[in-house]
Amino acid sequence: MVVAPVHELDDFGARGLAGKTIITSTVNDRRIALFKDKGVHMVIDGSPMLFGHVLGRASSDAMILAATGKEPDALLEDDYLEIITDLQLEPRIIYPNGFKRVNRSHSSSTRCRRNTSRTSSRSNCFRTCRRRCSWTRWKRRWRTRRRSSTRR
Repeated sequence: MVVAPVHELDDFGARGLAGKTIITSTVNDRRIALFKDKGVHMVIDGSPMLFGHVLGRASSDAMILAATGKEPDALLEDDYLEIITDLQLEPRIIYPNGFKRVNRSHSSSTRCRRNTSRTSSRSNCFRTCRRRCSWTRWKRRWRTRRRSSTRR
């Protein structure tokens, strides 16, 4: 996950952004195309789109002040919230390369292959696997049963 202003993301290459989720603001169509080329998984844009244009924070503040006719100091957070909910302005979630489900859990085979070499035993997975893969769960149940049977 990368959280940065959109102009600072231009320095990142495809290797630095591939498969990442980016949280930023004011993402336009040109930048979405760049993120697509760089292999970005998801972009969460905090700036809403209104009438086909991405609104920056200063623009939306100016529009709200002009619509309400209030001074900047007189406008409360509740006023902003009411206007934003009335206009249904929401952050945008963009999938530049299309939506793909990413499963963050793992099967025992992929995790065990990452943590152990071919020559090591599977019991090494029990020690190194931080998450509970099927092998780890089985080993834990086996040890628990073994301990309870020896205590009788």
